[in-house]
Amino acid sequence: MAFCRTLKRAAFGRAPLRGQMLPGAGFAALCLAFFLAGCATRQAAPLTFEQEQARAAHEQCRREATEMNPEGRHFFRESFPWRAYYDMCMRRMGVAEQDIRKMR
Repeated sequence: MAFCRTLKRAAFGRAPLRGQMLPGAGFAALCLAFFLAGCATRQAAPLTFEQEQARAAHEQCRREATEMNPEGRHFFRESFPWRAYYDMCMRRMGVAEQDIRKMR
């Protein structure tokens, strides 16, 4: 019986404290929810056959253009010879002009 009275007094004494802690706990839970949502894997639509072919052409042409015009690691996409060879290669592979601009 004495134990029950002790619990009631402890619970009665903590009631105001619990109300003050709730916003902090709610904020922590909200932060945790946003963190976990950011770590979730995103579902992407599968690529069409044309998109797969364009991506493969992009990789191959980028590799070939870099081999033909090795001007540096980060500068090569800005150089005219690299862009010209890349565009020529992509056209040779049959990729549409608007897709070339998106990938470059």
